[in-house]
Amino acid sequence: MKIQQFIRQIYGKRINIDSMGMLVLAVILAITQFMSARYLGRIIDSVSLGLSSVIFNTTIITISVLTSFIAGCLLFIRMQSMSIKFTNLLHKKMAEKLCKAEYKTLSDINEGELMTTAVDNTGGITGWFNIIVALGQIPIKIVIVFIAIIKIHWVLFLICMVLFPLTLLPSLILSKKMYNLNLDEQKAVGTNINFIKETLNFIIILKSYCLENIFIKKNRDHLDELEVARLKKAKRDRLIQSFSRCIGYIANPILFTIAGYLILRGNMTIGQIISIMFYIDIAGDGINLLTGIGNQYQTVRSCMTRIKSLLDIPDERVTGVALSPVGEEPVFDIRKVSFAYREDRVLREVSIQIMKGDKVAILGKSGSGKTTLFKLLNGLYTPCEGEIFFQGQNISKMSIDDLRKNLSVVPQESFMFSDTIYNNISIAKPGASEEDVIRACRLADIHEFIETLDDGYETVLNNVIDSMSTGQVQRINLARAFLRDADVWLFDEPTSALDAKSRDAIMDYIVNGTGDKTVVCIIHEPELIARFDRQLIIRDGQINSVERDSGRGEMND
Repeated sequence: MKIQQFIRQIYGKRINIDSMGMLVLAVILAITQFMSARYLGRIIDSVSLGLSSVIFNTTIITISVLTSFIAGCLLFIRMQSMSIKFTNLLHKKMAEKLCKAEYKTLSDINEGELMTTAVDNTGGITGWFNIIVALGQIPIKIVIVFIAIIKIHWVLFLICMVLFPLTLLPSLILSKKMYNLNLDEQKAVGTNINFIKETLNFIIILKSYCLENIFIKKNRDHLDELEVARLKKAKRDRLIQSFSRCIGYIANPILFTIAGYLILRGNMTIGQIISIMFYIDIAGDGINLLTGIGNQYQTVRSCMTRIKSLLDIPDERVTGVALSPVGEEPVFDIRKVSFAYREDRVLREVSIQIMKGDKVAILGKSGSGKTTLFKLLNGLYTPCEGEIFFQGQNISKMSIDDLRKNLSVVPQESFMFSDTIYNNISIAKPGASEEDVIRACRLADIHEFIETLDDGYETVLNNVIDSMSTGQVQRINLARAFLRDADVWLFDEPTSALDAKSRDAIMDYIVNGTGDKTVVCIIHEPELIARFDRQLIIRDGQINSVERDSGRGEMND
């Protein structure tokens, strides 16, 4: 089965052995319950046969009850351990996928849906273990019990065979829609999570523009949609259960009435009707398990579909052509590159060369494609048309790691980890000395601020992040790039949050203090343009290269 194969891919080959152990325990549990019901009736009928017969039947019941207790405990422990292990392995697999997946595909996924998939759906798929347990118990609780009933009297068996389909078929038919209902609910949950994240991210804008009531209304609308989705699922689930219970309520009076008639006729004993009572309970539990399988299966299937869609995202390349020693080739050679978001083409047959040691500023209106070019050079995006060469090698044929090992990158957004300030910076260059980290922080003009903190570089960011300015966070991101000190620097508005003095000092270092390193920097500040040797001006999807000072006024017109 596809679900079992998927679980095996995550859990490993051990899943077959563990599932078989769980299945055996489920069978033992069902058999002991059946044996208890069977011999309970025999105790009553064996009174007339003497004390030894009563003791024998009592012993069988005692052994069955103890075995049932032990099997139940072991089954619970086995299910819990398998569920915890599988969930843990799946979370690891998903975390690995998030780190290795193609950026473009991953960035297109709604964050709320991604969170729902990573958190809720991983737990939902463990319902497969409940299905395995049910499959182990159903043959005993239905087939064996019905055989026992037919041995007592065939009339009771015929009645059960009439009532059984009335319970099963409607439930199976109703459960078919549970797959789509589960998907609708999970999508609604994802939408709500995403909305909460947006609210937290834009809380200042929300308050500054008096948008509280608008956001409150949107939140209510999203919650109403979630409520509708959950109600539809709950109603369908309740309807499935109600069919099973309703038939059970009808079946019991009918069966007991006929059993009473058979006792009066002398065709049944009191002990047999006692066993019948317990058989009906066991069979009812078996029918509930059987009718519930359809619902559980659709839930597991919908969870697996969402998880698999995430795990099926292609990974970035980890193998490829090795870089050759640096010669006369351009650092970046962009050849007739085009890129589009769906049908909206941002770059059109762009061709440009960036040589070793070039200090290049990228300018253009908002939305002109500056950040898109930044992501193309970093290997985050793949051109729709054309090719990009890095030091003579086609990026599309290189290992993406080989490309990025040569880059120091500062994206437009500042990223901080839940760790110390020191670890947030040193992560860019594992094994870097403390002196190297401090030097990078001095270059980023953040060392003095860090020294004012009680724990200095060992300050955990979670404890001070709220008191840090956007500029201070940006400086830490710059320090990370300075520490890496690669041959090629890619910066996307690296000083946008800094004061003029700090900005000028850092820009002086980036342009004049980096020697023959290649610097490609997206900027918006007109006063910084003259610092760069070349300006690449993006307009209408095209790039024009101009020399120093000739690009003034082109940026924001």
